[in-house]
Amino acid sequence: MIRVEIVTPVHNRKAFTLRCLKSLSEINKSGLDIHVIVVDDGSTDGTGDEIRRNYPDVQIVNGDGNLWYAGGTNRGIEAALKRNPDYILAINDDSEFHPEFLQRMIKCSQQNTRSVVGALLLLRDDPDKVFAVAPKWQTWYGGWRQFRHLTVDTVPQKPWQVETIAGNCVLYPKQVIQEVGLMDERHFLLYADVEY
Repeated sequence: MIRVEIVTPVHNRKAFTLRCLKSLSEINKSGLDIHVIVVDDGSTDGTGDEIRRNYPDVQIVNGDGNLWYAGGTNRGIEAALKRNPDYILAINDDSEFHPEFLQRMIKCSQQNTRSVVGALLLLRDDPDKVFAVAPKWQTWYGGWRQFRHLTVDTVPQKPWQVETIAGNCVLYPKQVIQEVGLMDERHFLLYADVEY
């Protein structure tokens, strides 16, 4: 069995979080031992209670409302490492998942050792259109530059190297995190995924 810890920071987005957890509950788990950790960063909308009621196997780590993305993800990774996983999957709580997404990401990681694997992010209302993949920083352009007009049919069909990966859904081999440490939550509250 491949051990995967899934971590997500949340704050007052109960409906998004519950939809995300429902989607995760429907993925292909063949050959996988999956455990989910939600870092509830001071939600006041009942997120934690709803998770406990609907998903009792999900571990909740409580924050005080000041963790933001980087701190929340780091607290989740710290909790995940205690369970000795093979992989840690960091996700955003507003994501929904293809049933085979995790199987495909793990296969990609196994075929490309020591690689961090980012998911192809698609639009909910237009699921053939790619909304984010492999952003590049181009100062002359004025900031982040994304590939435009990509669809699931026109995106490269094999892995490729990228400058950055948006943190919406990223698979980290445990050894990578152990070697480089956690995200820089002192300087990058919201964009630590890109810096990481």
